[in-house]
Amino acid sequence: MLDHEALKRDIAAYISGHDAAGQGVSASLDPVVRRAVYALLPEDDPDRDDIIQDTLIALLQYLKASGTCPDNPEAFAVTSAKNRCRNNFHWRRLRQGVDIDGLSERLPSGEAGPLDLLDARETRELLFEGLEAIDPGCRRLLRDFYLEEKSAETLRREAGLSSVQGVYHRKNVCLKKITKFFNRRLFGGRYSRRTHR
Repeated sequence: MLDHEALKRDIAAYISGHDAAGQGVSASLDPVVRRAVYALLPEDDPDRDDIIQDTLIALLQYLKASGTCPDNPEAFAVTSAKNRCRNNFHWRRLRQGVDIDGLSERLPSGEAGPLDLLDARETRELLFEGLEAIDPGCRRLLRDFYLEEKSAETLRREAGLSSVQGVYHRKNVCLKKITKFFNRRLFGGRYSRRTHR
């Protein structure tokens, strides 16, 4: 049986800033809201528990925002739950789902297919070609920065530069060189493909 006085005390405490009292409000109203939702939605409905939780959260948000306790909190919670059930029903009518079990043969697998593997291999080969096409200094800088993951400070010291901005400037120059190679190679360049070990 719902203790109305305890519920109103918890609501007053929650409104006044005692957030822990919100657990008492939710615990008191949960059975009332649950009965209302279960009366409208069948047992196998996957949204029943979500609607109950959403109703209780919305009620707590309303209490905080309004700063007042409804005259009849139980009736207010039940009305909110029923409205959410109705909204859910209307939403489903507008956006009917499709059972994917019958489509499982046509859905793509999460595993890499032959085209994915081919694309990865060609991308890797193109990257190796690009690294071979630029000067050794750029090749070393890009490998150190991206593959070895050396810090800009470490690269600054190794290059004898006075600031890390110099490292970033050189990296950008090298990236422009390799980008130019990729653009030529992919969009009509006449680079011959090389084989890589």
